[in-house]
Amino acid sequence: MKNESNKVLQKTITLLVIIIFFCIKSYAQNAPITEAQMLYMNDYQFGINANTHGLGGLSFRYGWHKTGLKNKIIETELAIIQNPKEVKRDGYNNASQYKFGKLNNIFFLRTGYGNITNITEKSYKNALGLNLIYAGGLNLAFLKPYYLDIIQLDKFRNANIVRSKFVIDSTNEFNIYGSSSFAQGIGETSIKLGAYGRLALAVEWGQYPDEYKNIELGLVVDGFGEGIPILYGYNANNFFVGLYLGFNWGWKN
Repeated sequence: MKNESNKVLQKTITLLVIIIFFCIKSYAQNAPITEAQMLYMNDYQFGINANTHGLGGLSFRYGWHKTGLKNKIIETELAIIQNPKEVKRDGYNNASQYKFGKLNNIFFLRTGYGNITNITEKSYKNALGLNLIYAGGLNLAFLKPYYLDIIQLDKFRNANIVRSKFVIDSTNEFNIYGSSSFAQGIGETSIKLGAYGRLALAVEWGQYPDEYKNIELGLVVDGFGEGIPILYGYNANNFFVGLYLGFNWGWKN
């Protein structure tokens, strides 16, 4: 199901990029200028997104004008990363759901520097604009061990619940009660250092010139010197390539 969802998201993003580009280009060329333009020096943007790694993320950008058509930006984003092969299963007696073979919960904290270039300007009230975004910088991967609640029998054949990481030789789907709380193992979280790069198109609009809203379609590539283990039986990847669809909002001054 996750593979099918990712394919649908990828096709949707591709189609939207094509439609948006031609529609906005035509609209911007034919739209009359009805109000005087103002040059805003600073931008503040908050965002949410869905990605083909399985979940999504939260982001913030601060931007300032380099020229009338180019903004420099500093951005930070927290993204949740999954293996597309992760599947939820019901625990013993349907107690709670868990992911068999999952080794770590993965979070990427991207912090970088980049540019926003106006392909078509949002030059008046209720206008639309098309922007090209490219950025890159450091990426910190947080690996929090994934714990399961395991049913174990003592010498008197009484069932007890113990919390354990996935171990292929002793963990099977018949003795798993469910997933442990997220807080379990948080003190064992490890960090790996890497880098990322981003390329995106964004359609900007707003009822007022100082109001900022956009839909952003993009590609992010993440790389690490060490592999990131997520799911048992799959290689610990050094590189992650994903598409995302996001919504950003904010203001200018």
